[in-house]
Amino acid sequence: MKNKGKSFVLGICLAVLALPANPLFGRSSTAFSSFHVQSATVLKGSTYNCITEDNGAAVNNCTHEVNLLFDLVLDTTGTKSITVQNYWNMTSGTSFSCTAYGYTGTTGSSLTESPAFDFTAEGQSITQDISVPNAGMSVQLICWKVPPGDGVANINYTP
Repeated sequence: MKNKGKSFVLGICLAVLALPANPLFGRSSTAFSSFHVQSATVLKGSTYNCITEDNGAAVNNCTHEVNLLFDLVLDTTGTKSITVQNYWNMTSGTSFSCTAYGYTGTTGSSLTESPAFDFTAEGQSITQDISVPNAGMSVQLICWKVPPGDGVANINYTP
């Protein structure tokens, strides 16, 4: 009877320890901590030094539109929900969109992509899904033609 009690307690301890490894937990990142410059050519000079941070948001303080790329680290395959929040001080009358792309690394293009996240007003929070059918795929969120004064504040997703 003593061994059954010990086994039961050990089983509960293992279950509690396994909870942090549960893939149902989401991930969150401030935009500025995870952004990269998206450019089809190698940039010469410092044309992107004007992207700044405002309380975690990646903000375009350049005089021209920029493309921003955000890496999303995945743990499993399946459908991934991604929520993107744009900058709360977005310039009135402007807009931009983002799309998540799933890459296998075996071709020069994406295998899957999400519907567009279309931002037209400040402080929006938009959720879209992307399918990740293959183990080892990478997902990147690219925000295209972000106007001066606009940016991305936060990204939440299921890994």
